[in-house]
Amino acid sequence: MGGKQSVPKISSQDRAIVDLKIQRDEVKRYRKRIQIVLDREQAIAKEALANGNKRVALLALRKRKYQESMLQKTDGQLETLEGWSHLLNSPWSKRIFSLACNKETKSSKLSMPK
Repeated sequence: MGGKQSVPKISSQDRAIVDLKIQRDEVKRYRKRIQIVLDREQAIAKEALANGNKRVALLALRKRKYQESMLQKTDGQLETLEGWSHLLNSPWSKRIFSLACNKETKSSKLSMPK
């Protein structure tokens, strides 16, 4: 009746995968924000040029160029995160990761004072 429910144990590999996916989602949200800024700077440049304000248009285009470089860096980060995610999900790495975790737990048990 009032028995305890078993709580599923989360392995360190599962936690690493979840952390990578969270980080990937944050990078995707950041990428969307950069894209919005890019579009806004383009609109500002067009409007300023139409009004004859060349200096403001050039400033907006410089800002746009900076945002484009940030977008390229973000794309690189996203590719790296997705690569790590695929690597952690592969069967080969799961085996290596579990062996490494077992070594750590065995060595920590040995080094604990009694």
